[in-house]
Amino acid sequence: MAEGIRVAYIVPEFPKLSETAILNEALGVLRAKVDVRIFAFARPREKRRHPQSQAPVLRARVHYIRKFGWSGGRGLAVLRSLWCVFRYPNQSAHIRSYMREHRTPARYLAGLTRLADFFRMSDRNVVHVQFGHVARVIAPLTDWLGLPLVVSFRGWDASSFPVQVPKAYGALFKSSRLVLARCEAMADDLAGVGCPREKLVVHHSGIDLDGFPFTPRPPVEHGKVKFLTVGRLVDKKGIPAAIGALRRCLRSHPNAAELRVIGGGPKEADLKQLVTNLRLDPHVKFLGETTQEGVAEEMANCHLFVLPCQQAWDYDREGIPNAIMEAMASGLPVLSTRHAGIPECIEHGKSGLLVPEKDVDALADVMMELIEAPERWEEMGRAGRRRIEEEFNATRQAERLVDIYREVIGSK
Repeated sequence: MAEGIRVAYIVPEFPKLSETAILNEALGVLRAKVDVRIFAFARPREKRRHPQSQAPVLRARVHYIRKFGWSGGRGLAVLRSLWCVFRYPNQSAHIRSYMREHRTPARYLAGLTRLADFFRMSDRNVVHVQFGHVARVIAPLTDWLGLPLVVSFRGWDASSFPVQVPKAYGALFKSSRLVLARCEAMADDLAGVGCPREKLVVHHSGIDLDGFPFTPRPPVEHGKVKFLTVGRLVDKKGIPAAIGALRRCLRSHPNAAELRVIGGGPKEADLKQLVTNLRLDPHVKFLGETTQEGVAEEMANCHLFVLPCQQAWDYDREGIPNAIMEAMASGLPVLSTRHAGIPECIEHGKSGLLVPEKDVDALADVMMELIEAPERWEEMGRAGRRRIEEEFNATRQAERLVDIYREVIGSK
């Protein structure tokens, strides 16, 4: 029982299908008996939901910030903010002074003012914000209320955003009690843009081990090895490299492999066109977005996992992709790249094989290496499972997060 910890957990959208790490984390702290309230800017537009996100114990703790004056466009938000100036003159004046220091747009005043009331009424004693660019908006409120602020960075916000908005996080780093990075590589990135090292903590995402049980690899039918990739169809996932490597494999091993792709995103049409142009339609299957249960089922039925992540054109980088950890938990040997925090998770030669980013030939070589060596699959799969059990399981990471909450509350 996590006595005395009352968390305001703030996310842009909840529950988002592609953000299983956030869902797992929220469920983990709830199971640890933390009094947590989840505040989301909006509901996701996608219709599918992970079944775990619909549990009554979780839904009862989710509040949508639109109810606090955050929705309706910029014009309406500004009008609401002006209303707050007259309705809550003293409170608004204090928050406005902190907003000026943080250079927070005036349209957020209404939402921050109403949130201040809710935090007081529900007696929150720590605020945990997902994504740095969101925390910039919330920081004036936590400063004014004197609440300790914990910020979790997850990828784009630690890599691409600081390039697009130089010095974006100066005031935030000053206000934050602790800054959580998903891997050592991300911690280095954040230190490079001004975060004090003493505030940085590496806190890994965790996988629900029961949801992704270890499964021995199924027999290869008709001589065809099934490769699986899972992720949003965006530049940093490197899916074109996987398609190109598959093409090379098929040149030397005709009909020996197929690639199954789970996910959706802005690059979906481009990827399908690439497959058609390369005449790979019989060998590449696009399965669309699905739930964690759907991903787990596909992982149980495939032989190898490939996700050749890379730095995107806008400098966007990964932390450690959840899909890689789910694949390792399931017993899939993983083929990936030496990108961001991936080498911190995959032990090259033990639980998977790593190649340089954007090196299609090297990726094809390791794909063919494992196609030709099915006797290595089980040993690599078991090594991956052990790695996830030891360091990346949801229960252990939830316990670490509870300790982090205790630390920041105790240092107030």
